[in-house]
Amino acid sequence: MLTRLIEGSLVLLNVATGASFMLDGVGARTWTVLTEASSIEDAYQTLRAEYEVDAYRLRDDLTTLIASLDAQGLVEIRGV
Repeated sequence: MLTRLIEGSLVLLNVATGASFMLDGVGARTWTVLTEASSIEDAYQTLRAEYEVDAYRLRDDLTTLIASLDAQGLVEIRGV
């Protein structure tokens, strides 16, 4: 997979399938947190501390993003 930051947005490309995904600034930060955290729950807690957002909304948005990225082969979920 390749990632490129372009004008504040992050583009993810699965080179094997050609699938791509673009994330805005908040999405790019979410990606960074997800890739650096030891778990999805840790990523959630970090994002919760950084953004003023309803806890249920954040969890739903994070779950939706991860599912979308997984469907396109852009993430690998381990330990489930």
